[in-house]
Amino acid sequence: MNLVIFILTSFIVISIAFGLWIFKRLSNWKLLDRCVAAFTPILFTILGGLILNSILSQPFWDWNASRLTPSFAIIHGYKLYYEADNGPVLSTVYNPLTAFAYLPATLANSPTWAVISAVFISSCFFLLPILWLHLGKNIKNPKSLVYSLCCFIIFSFFTFALPSLSYSAFTVHADAPALGLSAAACAVLYYRQPKNSNLSLLLSSLLAVLAVGTKQTVVPLPFALATYILLVDGRHNFKRYVIYLGVFGALLATIFLVIFQPEPLLFNIITIPKQYPWKENIIVAISRSGFGLIKEWILPGAIILFLTYKQKIFQINNFSDIKRYLSDNRWSMLLMVSLYMMPLSVLNRAKLGGDVNAYSLTTYFLCAASSLMLLKSVVDADTKKLQQFSKLLVAALCLAFIFTKSLNVKNLDYQFSNLLNNPQEVAYNYSKKHPGEGYFPWNPLSTLMAEGKLYHFAFGLLDRERAGFKVNEEHFRRYIPAQIKLIAFPKTAQDKDTLKYLPEFSQQIIVDELPGWNVYTRERSLANK
Repeated sequence: MNLVIFILTSFIVISIAFGLWIFKRLSNWKLLDRCVAAFTPILFTILGGLILNSILSQPFWDWNASRLTPSFAIIHGYKLYYEADNGPVLSTVYNPLTAFAYLPATLANSPTWAVISAVFISSCFFLLPILWLHLGKNIKNPKSLVYSLCCFIIFSFFTFALPSLSYSAFTVHADAPALGLSAAACAVLYYRQPKNSNLSLLLSSLLAVLAVGTKQTVVPLPFALATYILLVDGRHNFKRYVIYLGVFGALLATIFLVIFQPEPLLFNIITIPKQYPWKENIIVAISRSGFGLIKEWILPGAIILFLTYKQKIFQINNFSDIKRYLSDNRWSMLLMVSLYMMPLSVLNRAKLGGDVNAYSLTTYFLCAASSLMLLKSVVDADTKKLQQFSKLLVAALCLAFIFTKSLNVKNLDYQFSNLLNNPQEVAYNYSKKHPGEGYFPWNPLSTLMAEGKLYHFAFGLLDRERAGFKVNEEHFRRYIPAQIKLIAFPKTAQDKDTLKYLPEFSQQIIVDELPGWNVYTRERSLANK
């Protein structure tokens, strides 16, 4: 048994023993409550293993390093945004705060640890505000604390079960910072008190604006929160909140325009994304995207619908009843955000280049709403029957998490053993040994960290072409190594789109320092690498 498996097994054994101790210690609790409390240590052990496995796997995916490159570009003196005919082409189509959110990762001294640090930052953005929403005022009561932790585990179960959420939580992307700031804006309103209502409105509006400053497609968030405040608090607080949003929004927009200059900023974050074509016929593309979202909504949506039926919400008769229900059930605020986010989620997925993470804008809040609704049904149910049913549902979902996700940690050993054999590290080591000789179109972070020079990113070039702004030959050759001898692609990367800029690099060779890579050199160059 190797060290990784031994440590993992030890944690599992300790957590089981701790759970048994909890079960014995809480002898005055009801049997179901004792069982749920006893599950908690093993649940968090499995969750920790899954998170660690997800983080350690990310250096093997080139996209993470490429999306982290803008943060490193800033500290190396490059601009975040360039005009259409100038500068190294990356894929900087998101708002500026995304790059700044990952700046702590630039303290790393190798691309492997930079990516690991950045993905850890993503997971913190993604999970910590949700943990805050679940714990809140429940920390002081032991039973409420236990069920709060378990409902957070249920949200985590959704995260690993739904492709959109696992993508956004454990990759380097604008999603995690934008969603985390959005959830924090919700949490401030979720736990606000009458005595500090104005401060809560102020802080929530600031966080909402920062979320939009991270990713453009989060723009429905302020409208959703303002709608909730209008329905629950009335016009006075609604007007105040809208004013705060306007002030912070105008201030942030002014800062962006002054620092990054209007032309390059707007070209990258508005003009290029706006020009993306549909994947297919617009009706077909949107229909496919909508069906894909429905599949992600099934489990969390079923929980909300079933608990709503149990609460007999359909007996609401007038606006006062609606206002009271929304105020007493603040999880509905996150459901409202989810519904507001739905149209843009579907449209983003339907555009060329839109991936499954587009759904996370809505599924993130839907899953949070369902787990928070379940938690409220446990700690503050209208009837004993509803409370007992909700506790059983929590226990069942936690058991499902244990039995369906526990086996995924088996990959940990492989991740540890091969951690430094990922494409980012291989390209980094080659570039340090042969500076200025190799061009790695899918690994711009590696050459930036090794040589201090930023070159074109392969997908950035393709992105420009899809949007109708193809990079010309003179612009392309300005930002590749001056003494280029070879161009190299990881075995899983697409090479044809970049090679058409360098037709003279048509001879494929084998390079010992780049095992398994597709490497091309000039046709007449027969140098033994």
